[in-house]
Amino acid sequence: MRNDRGAALVETALVLPFLVLLILGMVDLGRAIVTHVEIQDAAQEGAMFASFRPDNHSATIQRIQEVTDDPVIDPTQVTIVCAPGAGPGGEELVTVTVRHDLALITPIVGSWFGGTITLVGEETGTVFPAAVCDPTP
Repeated sequence: MRNDRGAALVETALVLPFLVLLILGMVDLGRAIVTHVEIQDAAQEGAMFASFRPDNHSATIQRIQEVTDDPVIDPTQVTIVCAPGAGPGGEELVTVTVRHDLALITPIVGSWFGGTITLVGEETGTVFPAAVCDPTP
């Protein structure tokens, strides 16, 4: 009976690090999925806002920051591109791209990816006729 207890303790000591790594990996995956959804929603909101006001990039970035609580969006990671006549019917399109670097908490997986992964959300909207498209950022 005593030998069995020692064997169970050794087996637990061998399996526990892998189990902890698996759980931390699932936490990182969950964080990445939730953050990507937030980034994509921010890009969609930015494209919708820019469809009405494509000439005001700072207002679009401010709108993106207002709708996203977590993660905090850095204005330097938002790209707004207005393309006159690029739509299928010759309409003007505005594309909003939001990037965010997510820091990983899993030690081994984090070292494989350099400690962070870049999540990207991109959305394109049609500029409304009353608005003027500004192709310069």
